[in-house]
Amino acid sequence: YFYNRRSQEVSRSYYAPDTRGEESVGFFYFDDGLTRVRIRETDADGTEYFREGLMLFDGSLFPLPADYTVRAYSDSVILLEKDGLFGYMSSRGVWLTEPAFIDASPFYEGLAVVTAADGRQGLIDRTGCGLRQHHQLLGRGRACPLGNIRGRAFAEDCC
Repeated sequence: YFYNRRSQEVSRSYYAPDTRGEESVGFFYFDDGLTRVRIRETDADGTEYFREGLMLFDGSLFPLPADYTVRAYSDSVILLEKDGLFGYMSSRGVWLTEPAFIDASPFYEGLAVVTAADGRQGLIDRTGCGLRQHHQLLGRGRACPLGNIRGRAFAEDCC
């Protein structure tokens, strides 16, 4: 069962995760009005399967783009995957970075680790800006808008 912050039951239709590791981030609480859920469905030949989604406080489902898979939800940011590429969407349905990364982690305390197509790793913040180097996390790093440079946020000359 899922309950909102007023202890009112909002749904019995959705399921919690099978595991309790990092892959379960976003399942056990509402963050900015959303929580991750598993949805039981049946295909044409009667086989049951689960897909993931995001539930709103009222028990309805948050509208996600078609053909995307929810990989995580934390810090009010949805990590989505499509065709092996990862991107981030805000809890309001606005793309922070469209799927362009070959690997990506959930956000923790405002930062996420991403891997660009050329294999370089870096950090992005919740606005979709990349920090140039890992060791510049204490306010000394310069940020680059990923939307302008499409995965090149970690280049030395990006800003």
